[in-house]
Amino acid sequence: INSASLAKFHRYQGGLLCVTENSINLFSNKGEKKWSTPIQISNPVLRVKGSYILLFEQGGRKFLVYKNKNLVFEAQSKNNILMGNISSSGDTIFATDKEYYKGAVSVYNNSGEEIYQRNFGNESVISADISDSRKIAVSLMNVTNQVVSTVVYFDVFDEEEKERVSYENTIIYDLDFVGNTLFAYADDKLIALNERGKQEWIHNFDGKNLKHYQKDKSDVSVLLFDNNNNSEFSVINSSGKEKQKIKTEIIPDFCDICDGYIIYNNGRNLFLTKINGEYLAKYTLLNE
Repeated sequence: INSASLAKFHRYQGGLLCVTENSINLFSNKGEKKWSTPIQISNPVLRVKGSYILLFEQGGRKFLVYKNKNLVFEAQSKNNILMGNISSSGDTIFATDKEYYKGAVSVYNNSGEEIYQRNFGNESVISADISDSRKIAVSLMNVTNQVVSTVVYFDVFDEEEKERVSYENTIIYDLDFVGNTLFAYADDKLIALNERGKQEWIHNFDGKNLKHYQKDKSDVSVLLFDNNNNSEFSVINSSGKEKQKIKTEIIPDFCDICDGYIIYNNGRNLFLTKINGEYLAKYTLLNE
């Protein structure tokens, strides 16, 4: 693939989805191309939930929704997109900039119709997600006196705020609904909240620097830390318990977790382990 380092990848229907600025490609787990669809989108960001695929321009307004290789709709946001997510029902949600405000949130249904829009003037919009039951969660940040992150809940068909929970000295920069559980990723902790905004559990990072995180299809997460120039993986189950801690002698650029395995890299070297830390293999990618 030309410019493979600029492509976006995601596991999809038993294979690997690969998105470039001019095509969407699905490869089988044997590396065979199953299908390819031409597109035109600058600097695409890729999000996948269920069979739906969302592509949007980082800092732009264009976005596309696909189901398999079929275009569901193409649309333009009214404002520049800061981040976006999609539900497995095909609803898309965007955090956007907004003139005279500190950000806004918009929701589109799977027909491309905007069904919800809200502006925020007192707190900055950082992230947002929508559940399959159309519960909206928005991460807001206030820095008036100290950094305070607040997760606020809304319903698509009701303008009133439903629930609100705040965390001091914390920056919540990513939200992810898994069923009715909302995972909030912060600079110093991982938080699980139910659909009523009640905290189910919290996993503190204890001063470590979180570099990267990935979630398995079974909702087991791997967190990659740079702990004073020592690399460390933490495997967290869906109940917030640390199942395993794995230390490495290198500082990986990236990691992923799937079906009980962890893969990570250092430059062109790939390393494969089990989630119990058992080392399995090293691969070196060579220039062709």
